[in-house]
Amino acid sequence: MSFFAIGAVIAFVPPALTSTRPLLVVQVPPEASPEEVEALVDDAVLVEIGLALGWRGDPLIRDRLVRDLRFAGQTGDEGTLLDLAERLDLHRRDPLVHARLVDRAREQLQRLTPPDDATLRALYEAQRGRFTSPTVVSFDHVFIANPPDPQPSPEGSPAARAAALLDALNRGVTTSRGDPELALGPSPTRSLPALAKTLGPDFADAVAKAPLERWTGPIASRAGLHLVRVQRRIVPPEPSFAALRPALDSAWRTSQLPLVERERLRTARAAFTIQVTR
Repeated sequence: MSFFAIGAVIAFVPPALTSTRPLLVVQVPPEASPEEVEALVDDAVLVEIGLALGWRGDPLIRDRLVRDLRFAGQTGDEGTLLDLAERLDLHRRDPLVHARLVDRAREQLQRLTPPDDATLRALYEAQRGRFTSPTVVSFDHVFIANPPDPQPSPEGSPAARAAALLDALNRGVTTSRGDPELALGPSPTRSLPALAKTLGPDFADAVAKAPLERWTGPIASRAGLHLVRVQRRIVPPEPSFAALRPALDSAWRTSQLPLVERERLRTARAAFTIQVTR
């Protein structure tokens, strides 16, 4: 590989800075689609990057090639056998070595300069909701009916019964726990997202805004109408930037790696004159 090719794949020097572009011949199956051809070209370029990084210094590659040649009956010291492997092009054709070269190349292409605080603070402001624990609530609720009521009650519509029962509950009038309308009884502590998933987002939103220690409603859910008394609402504190810095750094890297690798691979491809043969 030429000096420029090494520079292009390791230091990512723009191709316009030189007129030297080594030929890279890529053999593809006759029936390969355009997408498959592109993937095979990328793979060949990654192999060249891996080789440019110094394949003889990689213990896995070195041991693999030497062991295979000795198994095939070749003799000599390690250096002699590695020279033979290079003449036979085994450092490109051996499947395990091939995979190792591609992995090393991807590691090189994915090297990132650590993000500065300004970058991470911008991410913090834009996505702080991702890192905040949801509000949890504990409440009592009374299930009234699923309107429209298929069997109208003498006491009136579900909404009318709900209004009457709400007034009674807030005046301290107790109702037997055997009353069918109290069948759902107290609710365990639930997060608002979990509540939205089971009874609907409108119900969860209403519970989030309901006053504490006072019956309110009726609130509609996917099941029907409810009266609700919120006993406890816990809103977790928003985590600080300092506490979230490691998570923000990880999220930034996850978002940037595919973009950086793709752009650097494009630059590396431009360092070669690529010839596709079928």
